[in-house]
Amino acid sequence: MLVLISSFTAKAEELTVAVASNFYAAAQKVATDFSAKTGIKVRLSSGASGVLYAQIIRGAPFDVFLSADALRPKELFQRGLAWSYGTYTQGQLALWVPQQSEPITSDFLRTYSDRLAVANPKLAPYGAATLQTLEVLQLKNVFKRRLIKGNNANQVFQFIESGNLSAGFVPKSLLILAQQQCNECSELTRYQRYWLVPESMHAPILQSYALIKHTEHADKFVKYLLSAPVQAYLTTIGYASIPQK
Repeated sequence: MLVLISSFTAKAEELTVAVASNFYAAAQKVATDFSAKTGIKVRLSSGASGVLYAQIIRGAPFDVFLSADALRPKELFQRGLAWSYGTYTQGQLALWVPQQSEPITSDFLRTYSDRLAVANPKLAPYGAATLQTLEVLQLKNVFKRRLIKGNNANQVFQFIESGNLSAGFVPKSLLILAQQQCNECSELTRYQRYWLVPESMHAPILQSYALIKHTEHADKFVKYLLSAPVQAYLTTIGYASIPQK
């Protein structure tokens, strides 16, 4: 009986969070700090927002969903599969060309003749924002047959970092985190060679949460995520502040 009670208590002190791949590294720090403050263990499951959304629809036992877009959490709420939803941060899109020595602007794409790495727009909001950007630049058809699609933003980053592809669109946050981890290493500058896409070229990347289970632990985690210290931290790693209503 003591073993059963102990197991139940341990399970009750856990929280399972589905997190969009672009936010996984940030979520690791947030979860670690949250656990240290509350004693509540957080298990993270990462993937493309569209994939995680489909898993939740099929009954995956997540407590909280941290999407890279605003649409999917809202749809979960409308379906009666979430108690609440809201924006927790705003993403920024960047064109990364690590081997480019000259300053990078949108003009780079007009003479670029190689393949371009992008996140799958059907699964990843950063991919959808990329297509919108190319359309604004009137380059969507130019790159139509040269787009190499990753399942998520992290995979696109890996395509480029490995050298398999020389350019692509990634979240700014992944570049800032890479710079911080690199610190004074010899490859630091490669993470600084990017063009930050103006927000006017794509719909805002409003990354939203969905509170799947209305529990004390899940409520605490969402409140912690939205707290001033966490929001300030997110702006230091490449995310923009949440737009004020």
